[in-house]
Amino acid sequence: PVAAGCGYHAEQCREQGPVRPVQLRAYWLEHKQTLRYDMRAKQANPKLEDAVMDRICGFWNADGGTLLVGVEDRTGRVTGLGPDLKLVRDLYALLNRLSQRLRNDLPSLAPFVRITPDPVGSEMVLRIGVPAGDRPLFWKDRLMARVNNTTQELKGESQLDYIRSRFGPT
Repeated sequence: PVAAGCGYHAEQCREQGPVRPVQLRAYWLEHKQTLRYDMRAKQANPKLEDAVMDRICGFWNADGGTLLVGVEDRTGRVTGLGPDLKLVRDLYALLNRLSQRLRNDLPSLAPFVRITPDPVGSEMVLRIGVPAGDRPLFWKDRLMARVNNTTQELKGESQLDYIRSRFGPT
């Protein structure tokens, strides 16, 4: 199946209903095939988990959104959590690992992020719901933000302009 999770409107994305087939990535929706498992190298890759953290920060710094893990990025095809589950004891351990990573790396954001397992057909995906932040959040000295259907690092003048327009004068 193809996963969507929500429509193009923020209100729909923030719903915690079941993942629905149909839509590919949008401003409020991002897909990641795995949390840590590198499909090419066939082993854990911490940089993939860093990319998930970037997406979470990007949603916080924009208008909020949903990240679905276990869904191919470009196609929206549900692949499930099987590869990531090879790296941990069970689904609970995977949820705990991501929650702990949020508490360690993004302690001011962690209490507001919802991580829920969500069945899609015979597969399980992780739905990571991120609210819109009330202040800019930098991770590893970088400001990530949603730009159309991508998450990008903002630097220099574009970063300052974005912060002023999104959060007001600092």
